[in-house]
Amino acid sequence: MWNTAMLFFQTLLLGGYFYAHIISLIKDMRVQIVVHGLFLAGAFLTLPMGITFDPPAPDTSPLLWQMRTMCIMIGLPFFVLSASAPLLQRWFSLSNHREAPNPYFLYAASNIGSIAALLLYPTLVEFLLPLPEQTLTWKIGFGCLFALVMLCASITHAGNQKQTQQAAEEPSSPPNIKTILLWLSLAFVPSSLMLGLTSFITTDIASAPLFWIMPLTLYILSFVIAFARRQIITLPLTKTVFITLALLVGLGVNMFIGKAAVPVLLFHTLLFFATAIMCHQMLESIKPSPKHLTLYFLIMSLGGALGGAFNSLAAPLLFARPLEYTITLAAATMCWMYRSRFKYLALIGLIALAVNPALPRDKKNEDQIYISRNYYGTIYVRDRITADGENQRHLYHGTTIHGSQSGNPDFQTTPQSYYYKETVLGQLFTLVKNRTKPVNVMALGMGAGAMACNLEPEDKLTFIEIDPDIIKVATDPNLFTFTQKCPPKLTIIEGDARLRLQDSPDHRYDIVFADAFSGDGVPMHLITKEAVALYLQKSKPDGVVLMHISNRFMKLTKEIGLIAKALNIPAYFKVSEGGNIPEINQPYYPAVAVVLTHNSLYQQDLVAQGWKKIDLSESKEAPWTDSYANPLRAMIFLKELMK
Repeated sequence: MWNTAMLFFQTLLLGGYFYAHIISLIKDMRVQIVVHGLFLAGAFLTLPMGITFDPPAPDTSPLLWQMRTMCIMIGLPFFVLSASAPLLQRWFSLSNHREAPNPYFLYAASNIGSIAALLLYPTLVEFLLPLPEQTLTWKIGFGCLFALVMLCASITHAGNQKQTQQAAEEPSSPPNIKTILLWLSLAFVPSSLMLGLTSFITTDIASAPLFWIMPLTLYILSFVIAFARRQIITLPLTKTVFITLALLVGLGVNMFIGKAAVPVLLFHTLLFFATAIMCHQMLESIKPSPKHLTLYFLIMSLGGALGGAFNSLAAPLLFARPLEYTITLAAATMCWMYRSRFKYLALIGLIALAVNPALPRDKKNEDQIYISRNYYGTIYVRDRITADGENQRHLYHGTTIHGSQSGNPDFQTTPQSYYYKETVLGQLFTLVKNRTKPVNVMALGMGAGAMACNLEPEDKLTFIEIDPDIIKVATDPNLFTFTQKCPPKLTIIEGDARLRLQDSPDHRYDIVFADAFSGDGVPMHLITKEAVALYLQKSKPDGVVLMHISNRFMKLTKEIGLIAKALNIPAYFKVSEGGNIPEINQPYYPAVAVVLTHNSLYQQDLVAQGWKKIDLSESKEAPWTDSYANPLRAMIFLKELMK
């Protein structure tokens, strides 16, 4: 989803830069100002942006749906906004300002603003303003932008007739094809590498929320450094840092994956940052005269858009494994070779990357038997031989296990990982079965289907799963057999949990089990007040809502408690320690869960089994809703990552 969002903005940025280039060819600057003013006014009239939209149809491509929805929400305003930056720089170059001959420093200034906005949104804006107020504030800000652009244009135009004539008469050769291709390549590499690093970090090192901010911030910062008036680091030094880090990463840093996340994260992040600075400094060193400024930025944006398209569109079709990160690193090494005296070092780097690529490793004694990749990520099925010589099969989403099954036919219906009978999840199912027969369960998120083995033949179980590849793996008897061998009457529905749950009858289920994870993250729209209200609407009046919130990076107990308080329903939580499953001599995992129920008998049972009531009666904090969420409030930072 993040790669698709980046592709959308990069594509629209390309369109805005193309428009800026075309309009800058008009010789009369007054016409340019009037035309752009009309576009700004038209965009203003489309605001505030819509924050409600039709859900995707079941057979709709999620990528195309996301692109279309974003285009409707923000397409025209962003298109005009993106065009304003190169136009203002071009107009400034025609002014009588002493810095007019070199307007490119304004590009560094605009990117400083971008970094400030990127960092302030999750830390301040999202914390203070619900979505409706954000959209209204954005409209006011766009109106201010309109006024300021027109003011800048009028001030620039007032004293630039003479300079405009001189610029028109000044000879300037257009860039040749070789130069344009070089601009394109130097813009492509950092864009693709930024997206590749984001996927690499959030999938194969740590799937902490908001980790996408770090690569994007460094990507934008590299423009600031490269286009600043004063270079704080020279291009030769940047190239030296790059090749050093490339050799280190290629020759051995990846062996630490899974053992020490922070060093791996640091090395790959530094390598990306050095690459972005190097490529953008090289771009800056071959920039054209201001007369060709808009063409320069147009080609630069085309390279960025192609980088996004490579990662979002081409790579998932071409590669089952996320090879794009390694490929772009190799391309960065080729960029380093341009005008380099030590090209043999680049060849060593390329060989190192080929031999030891930045890809997820199979652990010792593991065989990978299945891999698939789609819009929702990459999943793996791997077999591992235990110390006892038994085979264990694991389903991974990135580096997070989403299901396990014993290879021993006698124990293939024994739920493992988070679903063993001694975990809080297993205990809750036993508690409900002791008082209700048969049990009707709605489960949001399927994994390998192991949870089905906690039910009886007369029970009913419905899975809602958004990822078609997960459904394929869980129902393939050659991969996992829970759905065939475990007893309940089973129904599987493909689609988004909230959208498909809305279609279910009200007050039908004894248990509504929210267990949908992406990697190690819980999708935000499944832990809001509106989402939990829907779960309660679909559960029986005396039923339970069970929310699995085991997570390495977010503490969600309090957030669920605030939602329960707002909905006036008692909430209980429990943490179960990990342990060993004696039948198969395999571990089960620590788990955290929250139960919401009005049923007084269940409440008594929960307390008797060690569940604790969440009491937030004194809290003044607002619960998460569809229009307000503050994920930073729940995040566990570096101390957990260091484990």
